Amino acid sequence: MTESSDQQEQRTAMGRRTVMRGAAWSVPVIAFAAASPARAASGDECPCFTPTTFGPVVTISGTNITGGQGRLTYNAGLGVDATTCAHVSQTYRGTVLDMTLTMSDTRTYAGALVSGTTTNNAFFDPNGAVPANFEFNGVKFPDGDYLVLGGQTSTPPVHPVAATATMRFEWDDHVCVKTLDYRFVTDAFSTGSNGAVSGGSAPLGINFTRRVVPA
Repeated sequence: MTESSDQQEQRTAMGRRTVMRGAAWSVPVIAFAAASPARAASGDECPCFTPTTFGPVVTISGTNITGGQGRLTYNAGLGVDATTCAHVSQTYRGTVLDMTLTMSDTRTYAGALVSGTTTNNAFFDPNGAVPANFEFNGVKFPDGDYLVLGGQTSTPPVHPVAATATMRFEWDDHVCVKTLDYRFVTDAFSTGSNGAVSGGSAPLGINFTRRVVPA
């Protein structure tokens, strides 16, 4: 059956309306992309932030070890060096997005943020602070002697050996994200703990003070 000229014109007009509706939906996507506030840092800018010592020791403590596991708390002690970065402003903003703790038994634990995520560091300072306090829950603690002090050859059954912090850096109109890796020196216990884990419990808790170096 052949369409009349009126039917052809009507179908063509409907097609145009369909195209226009599709074009209208695409406008907000383009507008959203153009509204990005700060340009991302180029590939050679974020690597200039490197892990360094800050302190140079870090204290990681635990309390109420029960059922062979407990919670460890990290309270600052990691650093970042930005002295080789190109910049205009005198300071940069560093925000910790997440942190992971690795124990000597190779188990890893994701940190739960407690406080202090962000700091403003000076570009000229080679030991800028990596801020934030994190808790690591469900850390496994086998029975054994955790009363180990600096200079002794023995080490606790498990102890922290490394930390990984993912940070967002902001300066001028730049934003970038980088992962910083740190390790703890085994022979640098300042304190060990208040006692031993026995029968899966240690009511007095465990304290590790370790020298930290970039991984």
